[in-house]
Amino acid sequence: MQIKEKKFLVVGAGISGIKSALFLKKNGGDVFVNDNKPLDNLKNEAKILEENSIPFYFGGHKEEFFLDKDCIIVSPGVPHNTDLFNKARKI
Repeated sequence: MQIKEKKFLVVGAGISGIKSALFLKKNGGDVFVNDNKPLDNLKNEAKILEENSIPFYFGGHKEEFFLDKDCIIVSPGVPHNTDLFNKARKI
């Protein structure tokens, strides 16, 4: 898959999610990271994303994050059978 100029959503800001976001950004992807945990629980991760100019939203999932992406990367441990994922698969 071509990465450059594609839109990616990384769901989950754990180790694999952050590493994926950094890789995608480094290779020209348009990356957005989303995690259900609140910002207070992910301050170090937020700092890494900010330092690398990667936008993010922590504290819940919004439908709009899922619907306009070329690819959604789901971190291990994130349930992928939710309504949002199912809706995104249909697009």
